[in-house]
This record gives sequence, structure tokens and C-alpha cells, in this order.
Amino acid sequence: MSDHQNTSPENKLLAIGRLLQAADYHFTCVTPETHRRVNAREAGRPARDLRDVFGWSRPFRPDIVPRDMWTLLETADLLEPVGELWRSRVRYSSLGGQLFVHSAFPTVQADAVFFGPDTYRFATLIERTLSRRQGPFQHVVDIGC
Repeated sequence: MSDHQNTSPENKLLAIGRLLQAADYHFTCVTPETHRRVNAREAGRPARDLRDVFGWSRPFRPDIVPRDMWTLLETADLLEPVGELWRSRVRYSSLGGQLFVHSAFPTVQADAVFFGPDTYRFATLIERTLSRRQGPFQHVVDIGC
């Protein structure tokens, strides 16, 4: 039995993220409409790299993903068939030198979680606010997060 079969789904997501970091993966999420438009330009063309697979949520051939990563995706049930290709059920976005896993595009599920421009703006606000010793805010609250 492989190590991947004994690993929890959460640890598999972390392991995929570490492999992506080792591959110098970066992806900044855009609005859903921009995402749709960019993918429409590439319609019918399989993913060419890890950004296409894990950022743009494009269908891909198994050989585009390193074997260890494929095994993690497969054993965590994070792959869905698209004809003769495959699609990841998760995306990874970079923010502040870290990677965050979230739902694949399009985010149509009721429990979908995703990054977008608002996420980056909010993170920037928090960073700016916390970096000021005597800033205009004494308390910051996110209502409706």
C-alpha cells in the first residue's frame, strides 16, 4: 500500500500544494467573467502547464501532471473525466508567498469556496492595517465573510 493511500484528503491537498510550490507555481485568480473569457479563448485546447490545470481549471492529459501529483489527485477523488481528458476539482491560488486551495472554476456548487479580486483586496487591507502601528483603525471586522 502506498503512502498516499494512508494519507487524509486534507494532507493530500497540502502535499499537492507543496509539490506546486516546489515547481514555482503561482496563480492570481481573476473575476469569474474574466476567467470564463480567458478559458473561452482556449476552448478545445488541453492544458499546457500546471497553471492551466490548477489555476485556469482546464481539462488536461495525465502526462502534464507529475506522477506523485496525479496519484494524490486520484486517491483523494479530485479528478473528473472530461472525454479523454481529466479536470482537477480544485484550484490553487497564490497570495503573499503562500498557496491556497479552493473550488475549481466554475464555482457552481452550493458550497463552493473561491478566491477572487475581493480576496486580494481584503488581504491587502488587512496587511496595510496591521503594518501600521498607529493606523486609522483600532478594530477591523469582516461581516459576511
